[in-house]
Amino acid sequence: MLKVSKKLAMAGSSIISSFYNNWGKTSPVMPSEVEQAECFWYFDSSKAITELGFAPRDSQETLQDTIAYLRRNFLGEGVFD
Repeated sequence: MLKVSKKLAMAGSSIISSFYNNWGKTSPVMPSEVEQAECFWYFDSSKAITELGFAPRDSQETLQDTIAYLRRNFLGEGVFD
């Protein structure tokens, strides 16, 4: 993956978008999308697993426990059954 600065990415997407707009076409890269792409963060738990012994739970199990907690503490039993 090629890494470029935000300024360069924004400038490039603006130029590409201008060309496409002049040709009456939709740009494949919109400046607003490039700006928002910076906001997505991805995390890796491998260091926590290795150094701290972290044991992540199954996402389905976690979701079921979360729903049960919300029903029990905020919504009441029988909601959405």
